[in-house]
Amino acid sequence: MSNTLDYKPVEHRERAGVERRARVAARPAQGLYKVVQLTWLLTGALEVLIGLRVLLKLIAANPANPFARFVYQITALFLKPFVGLTANPASDGMVLEFHALIAMLVYALLAWGIIQLLGLIFDQA
Repeated sequence: MSNTLDYKPVEHRERAGVERRARVAARPAQGLYKVVQLTWLLTGALEVLIGLRVLLKLIAANPANPFARFVYQITALFLKPFVGLTANPASDGMVLEFHALIAMLVYALLAWGIIQLLGLIFDQA
């Protein structure tokens, strides 16, 4: 009978220790998950804005319009490294900004690379 009494508290302590370690290990994973989600959210927002810019330029939207002006101003900073990279075909005010399409690809790949690097650093398999 003493074996049964001694065995249960040890089993309970071991199980509690495993559960505590699992909770502690889950905290960094939750933080990494939030960083990954924030990275994709910001990248997605940037991709949408650049995509809107491409569309507005393609349909020759009035640059004096407040919405178009807002989109052009916000995206100008992010497109600056890519301006002049390629020729942009234009006709009757409509412009296809290839450099903006390239920027969208580069920013998506950059976000993917950052997330992969975080996974390697924090050893999330």
